[in-house]
Amino acid sequence: MSAALKPYPEYRDSGVDWLGQVPSHWIVDRAKAQFREVDERSKAGDEELLSVSHKTGVTPRRFKTITMFQAESYAGYKLARSADLVVNTMWAWMAALGVSQHDGIVSNAYGVYRPREGAEMDGRYYDRLLRTEMYRAEYVRRSTGITTSRLRLYPPKLLAMPLIQPPPEEQRRIADFLDAYTAQVHRLIAAKRRTIALWNEARLAKIAFVLGAGSAADAELTGGPEWWSSVPDGWSVARLRSLLRTKSGDMIDGVDEVAEGIPIYGGNGIRGYAPKANTTGPILLLGRVGAKCGCVHFVDGPLWASEHALRVYPKIDFDLQYLRLILELTDLNRYAISTAQPLITGRIVGEQSTLLAPRNLQQGLAAQAIAQAAEVDDAIAKLLAEIDLILEYRDSLIAAVVTGRLDVRDAAIPVVKGDDLATDTATDDEDMEDALDAVD
Repeated sequence: MSAALKPYPEYRDSGVDWLGQVPSHWIVDRAKAQFREVDERSKAGDEELLSVSHKTGVTPRRFKTITMFQAESYAGYKLARSADLVVNTMWAWMAALGVSQHDGIVSNAYGVYRPREGAEMDGRYYDRLLRTEMYRAEYVRRSTGITTSRLRLYPPKLLAMPLIQPPPEEQRRIADFLDAYTAQVHRLIAAKRRTIALWNEARLAKIAFVLGAGSAADAELTGGPEWWSSVPDGWSVARLRSLLRTKSGDMIDGVDEVAEGIPIYGGNGIRGYAPKANTTGPILLLGRVGAKCGCVHFVDGPLWASEHALRVYPKIDFDLQYLRLILELTDLNRYAISTAQPLITGRIVGEQSTLLAPRNLQQGLAAQAIAQAAEVDDAIAKLLAEIDLILEYRDSLIAAVVTGRLDVRDAAIPVVKGDDLATDTATDDEDMEDALDAVD
């Protein structure tokens, strides 16, 4: 779809060093020529609550897993209309902004900028343009603060920023092309993720064979996993509550250590980096919220555990890698509570049962199971790397098209049906700025 794209026939100097050349018929003007800041407030607070993300732009909050900062009332929140530019002032340096396609309300800490009367703009075009790396770097330069995580982009600086303005019809053409292109990309990624899911099933089967080998089905406890068939001499079947306890990540006391690059762990793994830690490894974390709740992470070293993670505290002497594997095989996700998002609690974890090897066998069994799964892990890693490359190419192409490096005016745009243009990240994932708010 993008192989035949070529540059525009004529370019001119934009007059802005970081923008470089633009197509000769495009305009570059300050953002305030197109947008004005507005501050309208909701009276009752019952409008759609919107979230602003560096990944997905402006989306209804009900589609995302954000369990922190739930206000009792949203009266007095800022109103945002469809076509408004909404900017998370605290996280603009990560391009946490977007042009809304929804009417709703947003936090009072956000900036809302409305197209000026008579401005002909396609919000889909500007949503993509303003989240390119080129513009993100400019937000950093225009922001005020003593450290990166404290930068703030205030309205006068934003509105004085140069803004690329293709003709309105060309904006629509670019947006239509990129809608179709990203739909194809998302379908390709979805297919690869389905393959990863199959590989994960094979991986767990290999681990289960090693950890449950030699069993017969006389375990009487209900609710346990089905990966054992008997209990060998010296082994036992036990409820997890007798083996461990859990604690929400945000209930862990912070530590005084200050260092750059401390990983923030949410439900599905690393969600960003913080300047401080609230605990240190080696520890096990369980994803607490979302479609992948129950996933297990082994972390060695300092980290910040968010409220989307449960920390595991063994009550008995365990090989942690062995404990990690039996928690994976317990498949906690299938016991999740159906709320706004799937949720597991410490009680749910404790109710499950497992087959437990003697302590002197645990390290050897864990090593054997990990070795058996290594080939599958390599295959999964390869697919994940392919997804990363696809996304990197997608972002590069989007940037080239919205900044006029490539001309799509005559490009064929396939009709894409039955695709909601789902994002490349699952809607249950917390975004980096959501996790960082808890640290800030």
